[in-house]
Amino acid sequence: MQTTPETAALLSELYERASIVTKLDGPQLEAWVSGLFPVFDDHVTAVAFVDHCAVAGSDQGSLLVAAIAELTSGLDPATTTHAMALATGTLPAAGAGIGSSELTSAWSVTAKFGKSIVLGFDNHAFSTADVIEPEHSDDEPGELGDNPNDLRHSILVELDDQGQVIDLQLTGPAKLLLDEVTASDDRVIVAEITVAEAVDAVVRAWPTADAAEYSLGAGFEANQQFVRRRMLVASGQVLPLVRAIDVPVDVRRGMTDADYRDANRAALSTLQAAVGLPDTSPDDDAFARHVAAWVSVIRGDVADVAPRERDALLWLEWADWLGAGIGLYRAGAETAADGNTLVDHVNRCPEVSSSIDKADRDYAEWAFDVALDLLQDCGVITDDRRLTVQGHASLRHGLAAAWN
Repeated sequence: MQTTPETAALLSELYERASIVTKLDGPQLEAWVSGLFPVFDDHVTAVAFVDHCAVAGSDQGSLLVAAIAELTSGLDPATTTHAMALATGTLPAAGAGIGSSELTSAWSVTAKFGKSIVLGFDNHAFSTADVIEPEHSDDEPGELGDNPNDLRHSILVELDDQGQVIDLQLTGPAKLLLDEVTASDDRVIVAEITVAEAVDAVVRAWPTADAAEYSLGAGFEANQQFVRRRMLVASGQVLPLVRAIDVPVDVRRGMTDADYRDANRAALSTLQAAVGLPDTSPDDDAFARHVAAWVSVIRGDVADVAPRERDALLWLEWADWLGAGIGLYRAGAETAADGNTLVDHVNRCPEVSSSIDKADRDYAEWAFDVALDLLQDCGVITDDRRLTVQGHASLRHGLAAAWN
């Protein structure tokens, strides 16, 4: 296939961005190159990029070709064969650990509202006696840590409530990850499991070939080539390549058009009876951003949020936000705005007939806390979880706009 000027420019840009690979160890390099695979398409293919790297005749090009050969082995035979044919015989020291990692340990991690599997890897092919001196760079050091003398690394596989993989995160030694997880919340339960149990769980939990983009975490696409290769080595099974499909978030929570209109109409009527509907919004950019923030969390249509957190936002219903919103508005600016307080507002709101059950209270508090984290980012909520003056001023407008 003839390379167009546009394709040639993109290949050159990818190659230039990859200059950091000469500063990475084997697993880091594989992880970084895995992030290129979502960029490859019918024009900028992995094979075309291999050709571009081979022509460069540099250490950088050699490392990139070797990493692509490893990451596609058993998954894309044509690309692997092509890369191996162009691979140089001797790699720079930084590439010594490519393809030599072994899955040696595993754990299940059960948090308050989620479960994950941690896979721990060692790399015995690289002697720590032959250390690589750390090189500092303004570029990102990669997901696996920046100690070139420690090739241990881990994969955090996050599962949703149905037990399906929703995100993949790569990091350094598993112990560091587990220590950090348990330190952040003393209710997290970590249990060591066998490698076979972990592999079987990941294989069974792997999503189908197509998945809604919003149902996958930010690390899934970039890391899936790395994880698929690791799992092939560990299990002998080829996990399907998952394509992220751009599907709108179901802010209607499964309701029909008629039911959705009725729910919005009823919510506005209740809001009006309780605290009145707002007048015209001020012509102010900051105020508009605050209103938009309220609308996003109330509807559950928030960009770049983890699938588990989006599910929590979509779990909250119109009545929940009515009770929380009316209670917050009546309480006024600078009053408490945390998950516990918002659930109390729901259960004590005279205009809302339903309440949050005791069995659901913990999840409801967490769901509201997810929303409050997002609202905090734009100045609607303070760091110590209080409603700001701006948050109070924009609250009614946000509620009305979300249901209008």
